Amino acid sequence: MTPEEIAAQVLLKSVRMRWSLSRAAGWFFSRNPGLSHFKPPVRVITLGVARNFILLDRALEHIGYGPPRNDLRWMLGRVMAFSLLFWRLKPSRVARGARRSGIGYRDLIKLRDVSPRDLVKGLSEFDRLSVLYSMPKWMLAQLKAAEIPNLEELLRTLNRDPNRWLRVRLNAGRGRIEAALRDAGVMAEPDEQLPDVLKIIEAPGGLPRLLDRRVVVLQDKASALVSHVLQPGGRRVGDLTGGAAIKASHMAWLGAKGVFSMDISVRRVFEEAAPNVKAMDVGSIVDLAVGDVKKPPIRGLDAVLVDPPCTDLGRLQFNPEIKMWLKPRDLRVMSGLQLGMMKAASGASRTLVYSVCTLTYSETIRNARIASEEFGLEPIEAQPIVGERPPGFPKAQRMLPHIHGTQGFFIAKFKTK
Repeated sequence: MTPEEIAAQVLLKSVRMRWSLSRAAGWFFSRNPGLSHFKPPVRVITLGVARNFILLDRALEHIGYGPPRNDLRWMLGRVMAFSLLFWRLKPSRVARGARRSGIGYRDLIKLRDVSPRDLVKGLSEFDRLSVLYSMPKWMLAQLKAAEIPNLEELLRTLNRDPNRWLRVRLNAGRGRIEAALRDAGVMAEPDEQLPDVLKIIEAPGGLPRLLDRRVVVLQDKASALVSHVLQPGGRRVGDLTGGAAIKASHMAWLGAKGVFSMDISVRRVFEEAAPNVKAMDVGSIVDLAVGDVKKPPIRGLDAVLVDPPCTDLGRLQFNPEIKMWLKPRDLRVMSGLQLGMMKAASGASRTLVYSVCTLTYSETIRNARIASEEFGLEPIEAQPIVGERPPGFPKAQRMLPHIHGTQGFFIAKFKTK
């Protein structure tokens, strides 16, 4: 079996199961341990295909094949198109891929002389952006509606590898932090805006694995900004969609008097949040609970965070496969769920912070406006202002990958009473 054939299986599993590429790859290699030496090329291929799948479909249609479909042969065709458009694959591998995908060798080899720019000639500007950056049209329409500056540069950036960030426990002392980074083989530089955030310059294998998590944690700068906006120092605060308690642990590091972290998933609370709270040494400050944000079991907190499930478009640098399975109905379900969570959570505290790691208009500006106009929540400045102010809701802020070098994030803050 070739890396191309493995990549096609991993991609198909990812799309059909809505799994991350890493989970799908783990599934394949756990069943085929003798092929583990192919992990590096498979990772490169699967990321490349996910980032360019619409362009690859157009390439296959350019040589007379289609329409696109989600089966193994078409997925292998995408893999072969990627390998020919962006690499120089050996003729023997091209021939094998052609046979297995049902595409003629002579047709497939034509793609060696085709460039991505050739495939978008004659298209409208909207369609050109959709194809060239493999952004489904409904997603692109949402990004345009959100009035994101320099949209094409955002699309280009989303198809690149991301920066990596760390957050540190400032009261641990500089010496202990430096020792933790040195022991993990990490080189990092301080962020100019958030004092407890570092940008990774160099790490073994690209990602630090052996961090002393009592002192240093892998967390994106945009995600870390959320807890700063909540301003937890000396206050009783809550994360009502706490997940793995990453943000809740940050609130504790920022000096919260107490943190209530809740998630609806029993598994996440006990298998992810509890180990994280222990590893980050915040068990005396963070209380974990299983519960539904739509029926908050607690009242009288000074501030609460609602960081609900979203379409995750701000994380496309990390998980480009999302583009391959997400549908417009997912956006409708997510945005409605987010509004319900905000409305319910507003009774738990005097201050509410709403954050999502996405950039769609519906989940960001539109939801914030509805919360203000229909739920009676009063927008206040989401300080500290590190990102840019969205034109449609200027008291909020957005972190944009092509401008700030982070995940895409939207953060809004409200008074509830």
